[in-house]
Amino acid sequence: MNLESLFDKHGSDKANGGHGHRYHEDYERLIPRDTKKLVELGLGSHIGFDGSWGSPKAWLEWLDGGEYVGFDIVEPPKDIVKRMTFVKGDCGVREDLERLADVIGECDVIIDDASHIADHQRLAFDVLWPCVKPGGYYIVEDLYINGTATEMRDSNYCVGVIGKGLAAVLKKPKK
Repeated sequence: MNLESLFDKHGSDKANGGHGHRYHEDYERLIPRDTKKLVELGLGSHIGFDGSWGSPKAWLEWLDGGEYVGFDIVEPPKDIVKRMTFVKGDCGVREDLERLADVIGECDVIIDDASHIADHQRLAFDVLWPCVKPGGYYIVEDLYINGTATEMRDSNYCVGVIGKGLAAVLKKPKK
């Protein structure tokens, strides 16, 4: 099953369902099935959340033996948590992000789909960017919502903006 089908199957807005951001088109290329460690901030606990936990379900089905680390202010249901590493915290609190960084160690990809508040996105990037392996990606979703878009797009690390929801893709240089 392709990533678009998985996101739609589980009710995530990363493909065509919900807001239909269409991130799947680039995620299949950027995040192959054999990715070793994927970290996602914001698993779906936003206001008006329908309870599907679609993104973590899709990623857990997509990754072929890779580790999925989730970070949110709300703990997902036990059937999801038992299949992942979960860290509870607030992306606007440096100490919570530092605790997450300790758990991550090093990873291939970080996706920030959390609060969408510009200050939180910047703080998360500052704390978590060192966790991304050389050649890995840090992706900030839904930049249309706030003023982070210009800053992220103008970053020396930005290699593109994807999807209808405008996600900045930053790539860590290889050493």
